[in-house]
Amino acid sequence: MGRESKNTPKNEPASVRTGDRRREREDRRQRNTMLLVGGVIAALVLLIAFGIWQGNRPVDAPLPSGAATRYEDIATSNTSSGFPRLGEIDAPVQVQMLLSLDCAECRTFFEGLVDPLLTKVQEDEINLTLVPLYGYGTLTNATGGMRAALCANEQGAFWPYLEGLFNWQQFGSQAYTNARILSGADALGLDRGAFTACSLGSGPDGVLGTARSTARGLAGFSAPPAVLINNVLLVDDAGIPITDPALILEAVDRAAANLTASTRRTPTPEAESTAEATAEATAEATDAPTLRVTPQVTLAAPSASPSAAEGTAEATPAP
Repeated sequence: MGRESKNTPKNEPASVRTGDRRREREDRRQRNTMLLVGGVIAALVLLIAFGIWQGNRPVDAPLPSGAATRYEDIATSNTSSGFPRLGEIDAPVQVQMLLSLDCAECRTFFEGLVDPLLTKVQEDEINLTLVPLYGYGTLTNATGGMRAALCANEQGAFWPYLEGLFNWQQFGSQAYTNARILSGADALGLDRGAFTACSLGSGPDGVLGTARSTARGLAGFSAPPAVLINNVLLVDDAGIPITDPALILEAVDRAAANLTASTRRTPTPEAESTAEATAEATAEATDAPTLRVTPQVTLAAPSASPSAAEGTAEATPAP
């Protein structure tokens, strides 16, 4: 007969000893499983904490030269739809730009037009409205970036913040991280608490929704960038929106000149639509880009100029 273990009672049945060993193995298996689960949970917690730290640590958010000061002496307001506007509400020519932050062409378009259009705004020739769009490109969180710009608008800083957002396209997929969005707000001296409060509200989403509906209702519009002059979509002879800054500036000048000429020829009531006058006068110029009236568009209805509200918001990743 084989020897029994010194720790095993001589009279203990073999079946009892086998059951004990089975329970010990099961206990060890459960302990190992619990250790593994605990390790996985701890790793996930550390990963989440690192992600939060990484997403909110200060990062570079450069503003273009002069962006923080170039709008200081220009009247700002919002349209009835909440779209940011520069210049006097009753300016003879109304220019609306439809732009999206995730559209690379929109950056070139905006940077090629902003200075000459600002000159015309300062001379009271035009007012300039931005119709804020999203979802036309591949950059991550462009919606969050545009929401942030609308929150900066509550503190009177929409336009310099917009310049910063387009400038940050240089960072590719990291252009509109929460950290950069916050650093941009700090660079402009915005109230961080108000900025955060705005991001937690539904105001920016309402404006973006209205802008998207407006763009989709424009006949001839498929993607930004695009321009409307006195509520008329600027297109070429093939019906394609014109994006060449030089042609757009020519069309703006022509609209202003034709309105002046029309006023000299036939005095018109103040209530007469400037959009109709522009469309009729422009149609006379055979070498001009075609201006085709779209069926809806009243983007820049007069509204009271907003005060520099103390609220705006920390932009969170786009919904």
